[in-house]
Amino acid sequence: GADRWDFMATMLQPGGNAVLDVRASHTRENQTYQESFGPGVDFGNTAQNYQTDVLAALRFGADATEVRAHVSAYDHTLDETDLLNGGTTSDPQSQRLADIEVLQRGNVAGNAWVVGVRGEHEWITTARLTSAEESSSTGALYGSAEWKLSSAFALSTGARLTVAERWGSDVSPRIGITWHRTGGYYAKLGLAHGFRAPSFIEQFSLFTNPEEFY
Repeated sequence: GADRWDFMATMLQPGGNAVLDVRASHTRENQTYQESFGPGVDFGNTAQNYQTDVLAALRFGADATEVRAHVSAYDHTLDETDLLNGGTTSDPQSQRLADIEVLQRGNVAGNAWVVGVRGEHEWITTARLTSAEESSSTGALYGSAEWKLSSAFALSTGARLTVAERWGSDVSPRIGITWHRTGGYYAKLGLAHGFRAPSFIEQFSLFTNPEEFY
């Protein structure tokens, strides 16, 4: 079984040529489940999950300039029955995340463009990591533009530079051409280079199972 509660609040506050948009949410879920280790050997385990997010965005001049700040906190605790002594073991884990982003939109001769910069820092605490607590920073610089070639064709360009303290950096460019026709017809041909950032386990975990020889 699982009991889940969700809460969300929003606030939109205009002032002068700016608008402040604040959103907060909280989710909590308590799980109970049963594990069986043989006939008549059943244990009830529990897991508690708590997630809180707060996002604040300040927009200036008809959304031309925007500053976003976001923080989140996630806590997970797993309580399991220890088969060796019959007691209960607790495995708490937590993640804290803070990021800020600034972006600028514009339009030149009918061509729309946007540039932005983003910074993020993450803290993780769990006994399952190579060390009990890890933290790392990531940054990104990006931009894109849509260029009108004619009434039917447009060229889209963009690139993103990602720099991570833990795993390095990568540049992801893209280019595409779009065709529009009255009546709702649309076609796009694009070329892009991407990358796969390492997963959580690849970055943090050092998992060994000597009983199974790996």
